[in-house]
Amino acid sequence: MRGACLACNLPAGLVTRFRRSHQLLDRKLLDARIDRLALVADDGERELVERLATALQPLAAFLGGLPLALYNPDLLAPPVFVLETGQAVASHWTRWSLEPIGGGWPVQAEDFRQIRKWLSRAKETRPDLADVTPPQAQLAALLFAFEKFLAGQRYRSAIGMLPRIFTKAEEAGVLAAPEAQAEEIALAASAS
Repeated sequence: MRGACLACNLPAGLVTRFRRSHQLLDRKLLDARIDRLALVADDGERELVERLATALQPLAAFLGGLPLALYNPDLLAPPVFVLETGQAVASHWTRWSLEPIGGGWPVQAEDFRQIRKWLSRAKETRPDLADVTPPQAQLAALLFAFEKFLAGQRYRSAIGMLPRIFTKAEEAGVLAAPEAQAEEIALAASAS
């Protein structure tokens, strides 16, 4: 059912109305109280929190540029019906939203890997996904889960996600590795 939600072509009018009336993930991240992470971070984690503070703008810009997909947090909540054709149908849709492609996808190991397969299938019906790579969709999933931890004041869990977020952001080409950033800063300093 999650895969079917990724593949669902969204009417432009729906997307426009939703964007006007709801705060999307990119805005939620920019408005999040990242400073609270520094209060609970131990010495070894402070560098991660500082890196997040500088990476927040590029991460939010990345999310803002992704196509949206239908998300329903209640997909696995009963009752779920299976039709004679074998297709599953969810009956609870009261908490649906539109999220950047990958947002809301489970981040546990096996489910997390499955996004590659479902993104590939979704590209068959959604031309707007042509340039979206699996690491980009996975990064959106991680940032979605991270924001939920922040919103729920589960700061230790949020900090625990930072290494995965940075690794996936580098793989997706959204952030440079810390060594590459240091080289860029040194080159810029020597040029001026």
